[in-house]
Amino acid sequence: MFTPPRIALIILLIVLSPCLATGQSLKYQVSHEGKIIGTTTLTTKILPHSGEEIREITSRTKMRVKSLFFTVFSLDSEDTSLVDARGLLKHHSRSTIDGEEIIIHAERKETALAFQLTQDDQTHNWAIVLDHFDCSSVEWKQLEPMQPGESLVLNVLQLDNLEIEKQRFQRRENEPLVVDGQTVICRVFEWTGKTTRGRRWCLQNRLDIIIREDGTDEDGAYSFTLEKFSTQIYENPPTGERNNAR
Repeated sequence: MFTPPRIALIILLIVLSPCLATGQSLKYQVSHEGKIIGTTTLTTKILPHSGEEIREITSRTKMRVKSLFFTVFSLDSEDTSLVDARGLLKHHSRSTIDGEEIIIHAERKETALAFQLTQDDQTHNWAIVLDHFDCSSVEWKQLEPMQPGESLVLNVLQLDNLEIEKQRFQRRENEPLVVDGQTVICRVFEWTGKTTRGRRWCLQNRLDIIIREDGTDEDGAYSFTLEKFSTQIYENPPTGERNNAR
């Protein structure tokens, strides 16, 4: 059984990472059980601010899962999120899944994340206290200082079902990965949760740029792969280093 919320969550893992120089655009190929089912395109920009850096990330996703000549699952969505050093500030998404529209809005308050969901002409509101989890499923700052061989256990708020899941992350040795005909060195992380496990490759000097992710969940195997590679993603790496990509 193909479950729409799980694949939509994996998209969030990609598109909500604050990831590139202003105006840069990335396109990912989405696969499920070895078959290409769609694409995700995202852009990001830095908003004018007087304090912490705030990034606006906008994504557009189109997916179709077919069996013979019939479409058994379809997803069209557009998401806009604001992220700063604390994590997710605001998120607004409008998705049409198999013809049904779902609207989600989240906003960070002083002590909680406030959520509003509209579906079937009904609106539901609730809040989750910030102290009850370490991070949401779209934040990676806790992984930044990890070295190869180190592991970390986090209570993660999963945005697909709003449940808090304990996940174990482990940093592996760096690996080369070929993207768009170019070889890049990636930091590698593995994770294991209650129903999911996988491996993520991130640009060596930019943890927030995901090059590829392979995983399995209750619906089977999935993969996200960056289609195009630009030397612009090497601009201003946090460590002050520059790579020699061309």
